[in-house]
Amino acid sequence: MNWTNGAMRQEITDMVKWWSDKGIDGFRLDVINYISKRDGLPDGSKIIGDMMGFTGIEHYFFGPDLYRYLNQLNRDAFVPYHAFSVGETPGIGMEMAKLLSGDYRQALDMVFNFDHLETPGHVRFDKYKYDLNYYKAYIVDYMKHYGNHYWMALFFENHDNPRMISKVNKNPVFREALGKLIATLLLTLKGTPFIFQGQEIGMVNQQFRSLEDFRDVESIQKYHELVQDGMATYEAFSHIVAGSRDHARVPVAWTKDGDFSTGEPWIQNDNRNAHINVEDAMRDPHSIYHFYKTLIALRKKHPSIYLW
Repeated sequence: MNWTNGAMRQEITDMVKWWSDKGIDGFRLDVINYISKRDGLPDGSKIIGDMMGFTGIEHYFFGPDLYRYLNQLNRDAFVPYHAFSVGETPGIGMEMAKLLSGDYRQALDMVFNFDHLETPGHVRFDKYKYDLNYYKAYIVDYMKHYGNHYWMALFFENHDNPRMISKVNKNPVFREALGKLIATLLLTLKGTPFIFQGQEIGMVNQQFRSLEDFRDVESIQKYHELVQDGMATYEAFSHIVAGSRDHARVPVAWTKDGDFSTGEPWIQNDNRNAHINVEDAMRDPHSIYHFYKTLIALRKKHPSIYLW
């Protein structure tokens, strides 16, 4: 969409109002920091492109009119309805996040910052073990320096990333401990937790067997790109298994049989993960599911846990 077009921006405002009139009171703005581009269509740096994964991103990840567009949308659409807004903002670090959110800026209520989802020096399709020591340093820095006028979006998973438990350690012995650790961080740190479907039962990555098991167009394209660049097929497959978005998109298993629907799901749930299901989690008083319930109740009873 052409955000330089005032009529188009008004249409976006009208759409937000239309949904707000129906009772919707929260909005997630997809890759919203890409809506303003530098004039003149300048060439992108190959070095920056290789590092960030998108050539030319330096010209549009925080464009010259980004704040103005978001401030206007907030004023005209969100504020009148007391609506909540959170922006998906790839590439935005702490200081730029402050320019888009917070009490003084009046643009977004909070942003999704993705810097913590990969250990520095790695990208999603790398085969590596996530370093929790990096997350510790990252979150301590935020807790100390983000300030009282900004509010953090706390998350580890979404529809575009593999399961965090598997990124840290694939050994099933550690699944329950890691699932409860993630729950503790989400629900006791200062900020608003975003819990992705399946996290509450400790879902892990799917065990894909072949390229035909994938539905994610990005993963399939990545595989063919790697093979065309000379990588062996088995090696290319292992890379897309490491980073595919499909890990987060398989249906939640409601029973040990992997049941989800009487219809045909878009992607199948691997029976080898069927022991991770809602039915068993609800029966086990020591499960990750009940740990989430306990923490949510504690958070509700003692707001000081996450306010300070």
